[in-house]
Amino acid sequence: GKAKKFAYGAAMESILELFEEDAGSSLRVISIIGSMPNFGPGALTPPKQGEDAASVLKLPKGTEHYTALSERVMAMSASVDVFIIAEDPYVGVDALQGLVQCTGGTMVYYAGLDTSALPQDLFKIYSRPFASKALLRLRCSTGFQVARAYGHLAADEQYDNLYHVASCHSESCFAVDLEFDNPSGVNPNLDLPPTMQLAFSYSCIVPVPDSTAYQVQRRLRLETVRVETARQALDIYSSVDTEVLASLLTHKIIRAQATEGLGEARMLLQDWLVILTAKYNEHLLRRRDPAVDVTFAKFPNMMMIPRLVYGMLRGRLLDPVLVSRDERAFVAHLSNSLAPEALAAMLYPRLLTFASTDVNTPMEGVLPLSRESLGQAISGIFILDSYTDLTVHYTKAAKGKFQFPPPPDCPLRDYIQAIKAQRAICPHVLHSAEGEPSEGDFTGRLIEEPSFVNAAAAGKAGKDWQGATAQGFKAFVEMLKEEVKDFVE
Repeated sequence: GKAKKFAYGAAMESILELFEEDAGSSLRVISIIGSMPNFGPGALTPPKQGEDAASVLKLPKGTEHYTALSERVMAMSASVDVFIIAEDPYVGVDALQGLVQCTGGTMVYYAGLDTSALPQDLFKIYSRPFASKALLRLRCSTGFQVARAYGHLAADEQYDNLYHVASCHSESCFAVDLEFDNPSGVNPNLDLPPTMQLAFSYSCIVPVPDSTAYQVQRRLRLETVRVETARQALDIYSSVDTEVLASLLTHKIIRAQATEGLGEARMLLQDWLVILTAKYNEHLLRRRDPAVDVTFAKFPNMMMIPRLVYGMLRGRLLDPVLVSRDERAFVAHLSNSLAPEALAAMLYPRLLTFASTDVNTPMEGVLPLSRESLGQAISGIFILDSYTDLTVHYTKAAKGKFQFPPPPDCPLRDYIQAIKAQRAICPHVLHSAEGEPSEGDFTGRLIEEPSFVNAAAAGKAGKDWQGATAQGFKAFVEMLKEEVKDFVE
């Protein structure tokens, strides 16, 4: 049959022309698409078959049309939401995400109709309160300043440290990089400790008192934060919030990936971990100790750092082999606005175990993503939470003892429903059982195990970072030890 023609760019132009003349209009465009725009203005050229993701820096031809559209949408203080149910191997998420991100919209990518939760997501997104036409202003005390801001916002062209947020909600998150504004840094002897103030003004829709009507209200929120000055590096280590650190690191890597390519982003992340670990060992005076500590054993709050970096390298954000271009672009877009706790689950999914289907609270502790962890659970019931997916897994023993899948009225199902209700987007739930075809849905997510597909792509597995990462977490740790030793020497 004839190829389908999809003129999404032309459709968007028509909508904007209709509303641009009305300065008082409030516009939110909802787009549900399944194919790559291939006709008229904004027609995209798909990537070539077998194109190396690590070397691709430029966006597909036609992206410039959506960049121009995003500027028109921002001028109208409007927003665009895009829901993609992929019918083709490539739809063009990387080309369309700028139109969504700059306008404060929502983008949700479903790899296929079977993973789609479109009705639930539409209800969740359009029933929750949101803020629009927001302004974010940041001020710092003497000694440091804002270097960069991350998230779904746009810097003001005239004023420093002022950012425009077209739309956001309670799950939206922004981040900033701080740097010293002079060679001597922050003076610890000042009466005023390092202080940062945030001013956030926004419009929201609120009910009119004693009425069924609603009105638009402008609000202003102020937040002032003061912190202590560290006297030595060990003080910094003890105060690290690993999830926040991983969030800032992810923002930097996403930006590096967009400007320098996937391969360079992976290299920067690996170098960062080596330098951090080497400096940590130097500060602990372990330079004469042949047993290099790469687990941050002295500071339990930092012990997840290697696993989070490993998860980033093996996961959907930076995997050069198993992840499609569309999915990688969507994960980057979603990561840009997630809170640190949620983002940490995206980077290194949480593996939880439950005593039975009659409880709605997991047993204490998050397990490593390895097959060894499966033998540590008494009941054999697991939930693997990667934020966008929830995989429920039963071992053979658990399947013989408990109903599979969990019955609709059991407390375990209540736990799953509670997670789905809390998320900004509805996670896809999979059910897996040992010895059945569905088992791969679970075991394939145990990223501490070797990935033979990635190892084959690496070519010289075990001799470089990509090969070591493909061989599993233990090989990754050994590679890190060798790199840290070389760096310190």
